[in-house]
Amino acid sequence: MNANVCIGIRIDGDQLRLAARQQGRALGQVSFSRDSVGRRALASYLAAWEAPLRLAVAAGAAGIALAVALGDGPGREVYLVAASIADQPAALARYAEQRL
Repeated sequence: MNANVCIGIRIDGDQLRLAARQQGRALGQVSFSRDSVGRRALASYLAAWEAPLRLAVAAGAAGIALAVALGDGPGREVYLVAASIADQPAALARYAEQRL
């Protein structure tokens, strides 16, 4: 089975909400503030994973900017996902997982 970590990210008001999955299992959920401190914490969180990452980000103007900022890393794939397909962090993570 693929060892990619699949992470769904949704911007929800002043929070960045995430859910992570790997090999068909939920790994947990976490959130960060949407400000610059939270974005740095999010970048550190993503950098800590020792596996390739697949990020599914809920589309929208802020989501596009976030996806561009987070996509610059080795072993990362980023998907922008329309709300009509998936809009919650766990559903976004499953979307990324299904694209394997």
